[in-house]
Amino acid sequence: MIELPSVTVIIPTCDRATLLRFAVASALAQHDDVRIIVVDDASREPVVLEADACVRVLRLPVRSGRSAARNAGAMEAASQYITFHDDEHDLLPHAVACVRTALKSSTVCRTTANSRC
Repeated sequence: MIELPSVTVIIPTCDRATLLRFAVASALAQHDDVRIIVVDDASREPVVLEADACVRVLRLPVRSGRSAARNAGAMEAASQYITFHDDEHDLLPHAVACVRTALKSSTVCRTTANSRC
């Protein structure tokens, strides 16, 4: 059985390459088992990031807006939990671990690889 990563961080973006690099770096700096999906919402110049096994870029063919970009990222995620992160912000070093811990102890939301709450 394949072990799923704990959390997928989904970062929608459009024409904000400089800000995106900081957001991705902060997500990669998490002290947790994290995968990152950057959803390029049809930027004028396609998103190009340094190669990293934990980062995947999904490019939408037409501009669809942040909600559609988040949904596209969620559909591609293969992890126990997902979280959304805007491209103009940095994550604090233990943010994902705190969210994962809170979700694990929650009785409200239980997810599996085949379902979402």
